[in-house]
Amino acid sequence: MVPASLLQSLGDRYPIERELGQGGMATVYLAEDVRHRRKVALKVLHPELSAVLGPERFLKEIELTASLQHPHILPLFDSGSAEGQLYYVMPFVEGETLRARLERETQLPIDDALRIAREVADALHYAHARGVIHRDIKPENILLQGGHALVADFGIALAVQQAGAQRMTQTGLSLGTPQYMAPEQAMGEKGVDARTDVYALGCVVYEMLVGNPPHVGSTPQAIIAKVITEKPASIVVQRDRVPLHVEDAVLRALEKLPADRFGTAAEFLVALAEPGSAAILWPNARRGPASRLRDPVVLALGALVVGLGGMLAVIAARPGADADPFPYRFVLDIVGEDRIGPAALSPDGHSIVYSARSTTGRGQALYVRRLDQLTPRELVGTTAPSGRPAISPDGQWVAYVSARRKVMKVPLDGGPAITLGDVPDYGGLDWAPSGDIVIGAGIDEGGDGLSRVNAAGGAMTPLTHVDTARKELSHQQPRILADGKTVLFTIWSGTVADARLAVTSLDDGKVKPLGIPGVTSLGVIDGQLVYLAADGVIMAVPYDLRTRTVQGTPIPVQDSVRFQSGGGSDHPEAFVTHTGGLTYWRGNAKRRLLWADRSGVTRPAVEGAREFVQVRLSPDGRRVAANIVTGVKSDLWALDVDAGTQTPLTAVGTTRNASWSADGRRLLYASTQGGHAGIWWLPSDGSGAATMAVSPPHNPWNMDLSPDGHTVVFNAIFDGTFNLETFTLDSTRMTRVISGSPTAVETTGRFSPDGRWIAYNSDESGRPEVYVRAISGQGRLQVSVNGGRRPVWSRDGRELFFWEGGRLVAASFSGGDSPRVLARTPLFEGTYVDEFDVSVDGRRFLVIERGTSGLSLVIVPSWRSELRRLTTARP
Repeated sequence: MVPASLLQSLGDRYPIERELGQGGMATVYLAEDVRHRRKVALKVLHPELSAVLGPERFLKEIELTASLQHPHILPLFDSGSAEGQLYYVMPFVEGETLRARLERETQLPIDDALRIAREVADALHYAHARGVIHRDIKPENILLQGGHALVADFGIALAVQQAGAQRMTQTGLSLGTPQYMAPEQAMGEKGVDARTDVYALGCVVYEMLVGNPPHVGSTPQAIIAKVITEKPASIVVQRDRVPLHVEDAVLRALEKLPADRFGTAAEFLVALAEPGSAAILWPNARRGPASRLRDPVVLALGALVVGLGGMLAVIAARPGADADPFPYRFVLDIVGEDRIGPAALSPDGHSIVYSARSTTGRGQALYVRRLDQLTPRELVGTTAPSGRPAISPDGQWVAYVSARRKVMKVPLDGGPAITLGDVPDYGGLDWAPSGDIVIGAGIDEGGDGLSRVNAAGGAMTPLTHVDTARKELSHQQPRILADGKTVLFTIWSGTVADARLAVTSLDDGKVKPLGIPGVTSLGVIDGQLVYLAADGVIMAVPYDLRTRTVQGTPIPVQDSVRFQSGGGSDHPEAFVTHTGGLTYWRGNAKRRLLWADRSGVTRPAVEGAREFVQVRLSPDGRRVAANIVTGVKSDLWALDVDAGTQTPLTAVGTTRNASWSADGRRLLYASTQGGHAGIWWLPSDGSGAATMAVSPPHNPWNMDLSPDGHTVVFNAIFDGTFNLETFTLDSTRMTRVISGSPTAVETTGRFSPDGRWIAYNSDESGRPEVYVRAISGQGRLQVSVNGGRRPVWSRDGRELFFWEGGRLVAASFSGGDSPRVLARTPLFEGTYVDEFDVSVDGRRFLVIERGTSGLSLVIVPSWRSELRRLTTARP
């Protein structure tokens, strides 16, 4: 029964429909948010609690919670006081609590339990980094929507505690739930921190796996006594299919002393995912030293670091240290998805160089990470590096190619970047002992062979040329062998399945195909040619350096390697040093496709999390053309948002940039297949084969189709700079339509619904902004003012949406002959990738959640011994 006073006091803003349930601190009601026309959960604190707290302090303390924006945190919409009762408002989630699921199933499937644990840990890590401790993690406060976790009541316990903990104690009320309270919390200590939440999450994970919390009792006092004095029972004894490393991680999270637990939720997250991390980093782990030594070492990027020096001391202490070193693995896990590029390992194996978001906020930059240091160091001035960098043989310099297609070098210890030359396109590079830097070619500018330039300066000269008779498009991913002259590389002919390995020499540039398929050569170690195959497996085959021929049958030596397929400028995410050190990326980003309304409330558009890269809604808004990366391939899928089905449309592994025809019956996309880089038509229902529409002289990127279906706007490289160009599908003639600045990078063009205007990004002002220009090239309007990217039009052309930082902004747009911006309205913030689309009615947005990443950078400094073991055992 809803109290009449509540109905009267809140009826104008939140008319209450019914009661949803009661908890220890509040009653939850289903209500209607009149202002925003949406269902909400209205939580009203119990009268006795409201009486001892008072509104002013409580509402002040709860403000911080409203600032938390994370895909696994249930946001706070509003809070207030009505007739002396305190309340707060959250989204209404159509799902269930973790408690409800546990009551129904008792024990969860192990994969489900670990996924929920990782999502909650990611949410906690985000909140802890902003100074917010939950204090009341329990199954009742974890909501499940589409199988994914949402942490509710974030900061509510803090608000209650700060506002009136002393008065609550005096009235007999209590904070927290005994089964999930850390010992320091149960004893009333004030110094709770992130480790308190880690303990509570450990209790929740324990219960999901075993079926009950680690400590139970007939009274709260009995439970608290056990929390303080008793150790939890073994998990694997009660459920033997639970992996040992999971038990180690959970039991460490449940340590009595905070100092013995994981220091952060991120560390707990990684330990749950990686065998051995809890054991090596936790001296009290249940398993003995012998087995612990053989587990991987796990480092959470920015959170959990194990110094190389410490591990080397362990290695030196074990018997037989003078034999081949054991191939210990260091893992940099990405907690919360970020843009991390391919990595290179220094010749001495002590440092890695990779690209990531610059601390300046302007795109990517190179970072150096010594394995015996805690934090990476940005190489300032290395703007927008492309692909994997190359470290000089003496370990003093790093070479890379910038987004403007300039070959650069920069001191590894820091300093100004030096320009060595220009390349029309880029497909990898490597550094020879002679000082020559060899650069591969992509196909954005038509493709070609390898080029070379000396690190001391000089002209860029060709080394190899493609054989068009063999349908070769480019030579890329050069790898210079230890002799300083032999160059392995990849012949690209359209798809990863068509890629072939070849060899040449810096002396003569003569090309010799090796007769084996492969995405990229990684090197020759102890007579074994090591290369990455199209299925993401590293292979090894005997190789004769003298005759430059392979001598046997390839065998797999490492699986689950990822690479970024660009349809002609692939970036292999594996690297092997001449001394046998290995780095490789593994996994796929785990992203959910969501509907977000204009206030930011989300619900799943389709079930599951995949690596969604690009999405386009059909003209009727019922289907989605999505580029999805699976393993090493990027293909086009059709998603039915009503039926929830996901159907693959292509299987070539190099598709991108799909656009719908006006009638929704066909899709236009870019791909390299059958030895041709081009633009292809495909029936949107998958009923027929793809047919080439046109093969432009440039490889198109960020492509968009005009409303009349005749013209394409796309990115191309012109004079070493990204620009926007158009061409008609019945011609290969291209026109550069955007020319704001000769040096500006101009990208992501989108036609207006009437076809008269193009919205696009340009950095001509010094930072990316959104502009609108007439298709004729006359007249230009700046739309964003605080940085903007990825413009998308509403279907009626009256609004233009774009990202401003992590916030989606709607610009009311007046077209006609003199366009102008009428208003700019911030809509919502979130951790989403740049790609998105808008519904037909303009009320919802199809967004791709960054979420928790499934990406890891694995570093194996002594992989040579593992390679030797595997190849020696070759049948």
